Amino acid sequence: QKKPEPPILTVSVPGSKSITNRALLLATLAKGTSFLRGALFSDDSRYFLQCIQDLGFSVSVSEPEKAVQVTGLGGAVPKKEASIYVGSAGTAARFLTAYLGVAGGRFHLDSSDQMKKRPMAPLLSTLERLGTRIDYDGEPGFFPFTLTSSGPGQSVMHVNIDHSSQFLSALLIASCCFPDDVTIHVEGTHGMSYIAITTRMMADFGITVRQTAPDTFFIPGGQSYHPLDYQIEPDVSAACYFCLLY
Repeated sequence: QKKPEPPILTVSVPGSKSITNRALLLATLAKGTSFLRGALFSDDSRYFLQCIQDLGFSVSVSEPEKAVQVTGLGGAVPKKEASIYVGSAGTAARFLTAYLGVAGGRFHLDSSDQMKKRPMAPLLSTLERLGTRIDYDGEPGFFPFTLTSSGPGQSVMHVNIDHSSQFLSALLIASCCFPDDVTIHVEGTHGMSYIAITTRMMADFGITVRQTAPDTFFIPGGQSYHPLDYQIEPDVSAACYFCLLY
């Protein structure tokens, strides 16, 4: 008996979670309205979306069309005092902590019990050295906490990324809040492929990063993020599940 031919299928591969959440923050920091297409709607991205709405940003979401519209204010936060809940979303936890720690204002951040066990101390220590006040509700270095700052301070910083490259990605993306050149010195090499994604996307939105040494990143001052009509790349690893069916 002749073996039946496999069916011809067209599959829409889900967007990348890493790129979706980076795009959300970049759109928030741009001055104007960005359209993000092909977004992934996971628990992490939904928490991220809720956080930026709780901060006062104008956000429009269409899950059936995999589209998000975000109006950014060029680095400013609409509300100067707010509370947000990041759930278990590591990118929301690290990215928004860096941004709110230098943006100016008073912000309380809380998380799920799972996220409360994950490391935050390297990023929080960096923010403290920049002049951000951090008041912990519980154990220092972990969620929940309140960030208070009057805006960006000194623009030379050090961060350890042995636990997570998200600490560096967070500071790189938030560098637009500083009026002058920013230099970031890094300890550790964990997850540098994700740093390459971050710097590429920053360039897409208008800010160039120069890696002047293996452990040093330099962001020239005077740059700003531009709103984009941005297509989020699919997650190639997710495509494997569909390939394995046949």
